[in-house]
Amino acid sequence: MFTDVQIGDKTPFATYADFYAWAKERSAIGQIQGSAYQGNLPNLVVLGRYASDIHGRISSLGRLALTDNDRTQMPAVMTWDDYREYFDQNVAPRGLPDHIALVESVSGIEPAFCIPRPQTTCARCGGSWTLDNCHDIDGEGEFEHPDFSQYAGTTLRDVQDILDNQTDGEYRLDLCIQNDRWIDLTSRDERSYLDHAGIRTEDTEHAITQDHVVHDGDKGTVRHTRFYHGACYKQHMKAQHAAEIEAMRTAYAEFLEQRGGFENVTVTQGTVPQRIIDVMLDGDTVPPNELAMMKKQTPYWDITTKQGSFAMVECAGPLFDLTKTGLTVAEVCPSYAPHSINEWLLALDDEQNGEGENTILRLCNALQKKQLAAQP
Repeated sequence: MFTDVQIGDKTPFATYADFYAWAKERSAIGQIQGSAYQGNLPNLVVLGRYASDIHGRISSLGRLALTDNDRTQMPAVMTWDDYREYFDQNVAPRGLPDHIALVESVSGIEPAFCIPRPQTTCARCGGSWTLDNCHDIDGEGEFEHPDFSQYAGTTLRDVQDILDNQTDGEYRLDLCIQNDRWIDLTSRDERSYLDHAGIRTEDTEHAITQDHVVHDGDKGTVRHTRFYHGACYKQHMKAQHAAEIEAMRTAYAEFLEQRGGFENVTVTQGTVPQRIIDVMLDGDTVPPNELAMMKKQTPYWDITTKQGSFAMVECAGPLFDLTKTGLTVAEVCPSYAPHSINEWLLALDDEQNGEGENTILRLCNALQKKQLAAQP
């Protein structure tokens, strides 16, 4: 029988595992009752870290607005009204947003539960969560399609039980299985695309249920959510961003060499010039914080080659910045000049000049001609 914590409790939970069990059970109440459940649990704020509504749903309070001192001063269990009063008296004077805006969720992992299991570890450092840091959680979810052959002879319910014991995140099986032995290319009904791929779900004629017995060749669909401490997630995102930048840098170098004929290509990430930002704004005015974000998020690449130097910017599609070349759009692609934004921004792929490859070749040829003309 579920017993809710009491308003005013000073130490409602002895461990993080106790808190998780309470939150999970409270959250499950509304799911068990379904649409018929009207909700009769009290709105609560617990540990100064989480809010739970009348249906038992759990949301994280904004970790950046509330300090450790706030969490120490706040009662361990308080009503939403009490929390709002505390916020108005102690947090709002610091110039922070309304208390409602402080409710956040772990992004990218729905419908997974927003709090990691006690045995789940941080995907970066391998550390755990405690009552003191359980507000400091970031999650990142993705679909995976593992081969289930190793589980042959067991049911999907058994597989879920096995995955529940994993420590590297939370796994949730979808009732969707692919197996080449089910491929039926003769199917012509409205869901024939599933038959053609050998996919069965809970809604197909041969429905997949939790009691489906796994066979060799079965491939499942799993929602895998990894959890991170806040600082670890920032490092993870930083490393991921660096890897993406490196992949883009390599792709541009290969693209210019293979399709444009450029030689000795070096691509480095640069800072977008203000003149590019001005073109993007087209006379509009934006707040300083938005302007800073535009400069940070607009990809800009400085490129040096045997034929000459130029830059590329991604602004509603790739554009060549010809400023460093000393050439104009009219000199590189005369037919495109009337349609150009200005005389130094050349579209990589433009209808007026055919395929983008022609634009690249023309730029390469124009730079070579300029080099030859400069020779004594």
